[in-house]
This record gives sequence, C-alpha cells and structure tokens, in this order.
Amino acid sequence: MSNTFNMARLDFYTLKSQTAMYFIIPVIAVFFSMTGSPLSVLGFTAAWLVLLVNTNLFAIQEKYGLERLYSSLSLDKKSVVLGRYISTTINYLFAFLVVVIIGVIMSFVQGRTNPVDGIVEGFCLSLLVFTLISAIQLPIYFGAGYTKGRILSMIPFLVIIGFVMLQSFFEKLGSVIQTILTFGNSIYAISFIVSVVVMVISYYIAVFCYKRRQ
Repeated sequence: MSNTFNMARLDFYTLKSQTAMYFIIPVIAVFFSMTGSPLSVLGFTAAWLVLLVNTNLFAIQEKYGLERLYSSLSLDKKSVVLGRYISTTINYLFAFLVVVIIGVIMSFVQGRTNPVDGIVEGFCLSLLVFTLISAIQLPIYFGAGYTKGRILSMIPFLVIIGFVMLQSFFEKLGSVIQTILTFGNSIYAISFIVSVVVMVISYYIAVFCYKRRQ
C-alpha cells in the first residue's frame, strides 16, 4: 500500500509543472456563477476540467519516460495504476470543493436565496460524470499509452461537449436532475455505490491492459 501512496504523491509532484491549469478551474467557476448556473453545473464542470488536467499526467509520463523512474522506485504495475486512480480522485474532490466554495460566495455576493442549494445533487451528478469518463479514459491510456490512446480517450469528452453545445442541454439537465430527485435520499447512496463499483471494475481492466502493454 505504501507504494500506491508513493505513486500518488509522485503524480502530484509531476503535476506541479501544470499549476497554471488549476487556475482555470476557479476562473470558469466564477464565470458560470456570474451567469447564474446552479451548483450542479459547476460540479459537472469541475469533473470535466480535472479529467483534462489528469490527461497531462500520461502525456508527461510518456514524454519523459517516467515508467523507468517507476521501475527504479520498485513501483509495481498495480501500485502505479491504483496510485493514478487515487491521485485523479483526490484532484476531482479538491476541484469540486473549490467550485462549491466559489459558487456559494458568488451566490452571497449576488444576493441569491439558498446559496448552498443543490450541493449534494451537484456532487452526485459530477461524481457520476467523473466516474464514467475516468472509467473509460484511464484503461485506454494505461493500455495504449498517451500518443495512441488520446484520440480514443477524447470520445467521452466530445460526447459531453456535443451535449453542452445543444441549446436545450441545461434545460434538459435540470429536468433530469429533478427526475432523479424523485428517488429521494436513496439516490445519493445509489450514485456513490455505482461510482465505486464502476471505478473498481475500471481499475482491474486498467491493470490488465497495463500489464499487456509492457
């Protein structure tokens, strides 16, 4: 387990060169807050941006041959994969916290009622988006590498962008959220369980793909 956390720490150290990317998250959060977007949309945006940032990990890994470093540090392939999943998840949780704080502050500034309304719903929605895209993206990168896998891994992003570009997207998103809420508090537990199960399955697929590539 120590190797796994060492790998996660190494990922955070690697992302120091990408610090500028993290400033995009609060900037976009402020922009969406000024347009009156609900916290559910902010959470959705956080998940999307973090996944773009984490894509750079694989690009840097391939460019500088970091797999040789992983081997020299006695990091086995399972530890490399699990460490990457952990660092990716921590990045997402941090980004979601940032956009929520900004969203609440902007709500107070703009004098809106119930500034914290929609936080739980937003988290559930963004968690599912983050999970589904990660579950596809990470095994592809571990199996094919960044150069070969980047086109395939962009498919989930392109699908989401296509939906966002539709004029009625946010209206439909709101109606979907309301429909989901009819399930009551149980939907939160369901969202969490589904996300965990999907990520666990994705992890084992990623390990299998990574071992076959090496």
